[in-house]
Amino acid sequence: MITTPRLPREDFANYSPLAELFQRQALSRHSTFVPDWTLSPFRDALFDIFNVQNGMFEFAQMPWEHVRKSIKLRCAKYPNSEQLNVGVAEGAWNWAQENMAIGKAHDAEAVPLGGGWFLNYWHGFYVVIDGEVLLPFFDARKGASRVSLEGAKLICSINSHYIARGRFRHATPVVVQFPERRGQRKAKVIRFDKSELMRRDSFEPMLLRTAEMWREIVQSRGPGVAREDPRQSGFGF
Repeated sequence: MITTPRLPREDFANYSPLAELFQRQALSRHSTFVPDWTLSPFRDALFDIFNVQNGMFEFAQMPWEHVRKSIKLRCAKYPNSEQLNVGVAEGAWNWAQENMAIGKAHDAEAVPLGGGWFLNYWHGFYVVIDGEVLLPFFDARKGASRVSLEGAKLICSINSHYIARGRFRHATPVVVQFPERRGQRKAKVIRFDKSELMRRDSFEPMLLRTAEMWREIVQSRGPGVAREDPRQSGFGF
């Protein structure tokens, strides 16, 4: 039995809007090699960076130095990740402080793709800036591997349909990236007018096609693929 290695959600977003021929070519070139670095320490620190509140008691903001030390500890198993994670975390911290962003915890279900696979572009909290509610996905990558504009539109469309409803119907889904400028990671917010976003009947077939195509490609490569990444299985993000 071949276990399908995960397709990182940033790549999933970039590949899904492509025409079928180009999508197959891109997925065929996608490597399942696992690098010796990770962005998990940054993602794990987001609740501290945005001082996310959960419940009736409000907690004071953790100082940046404490956040930085916490990230460095999380990078102990991946020493090549420390500079990358601290850099992007500082960019997120600066953006949060400059905009006096307020984080509030909010659970949301992942998008089911069938076969026990799920896709999730949600970090478990929303952000309020100047009274506006933002539903952010933080893209910590830099360079050519970042989420493309079409990929960002797909992510915002997904979050608009699955999260921006009910009391959050006026919330704005955004993708926050951190391009490097003069050695520092600066936040860049990508957002779309609601009229530009895709409907569910447009983006859902894209997601299902990508998942099925990736599964077919992995199976065609043979059982050796599963051994490339023994730590990961399924489509967990």
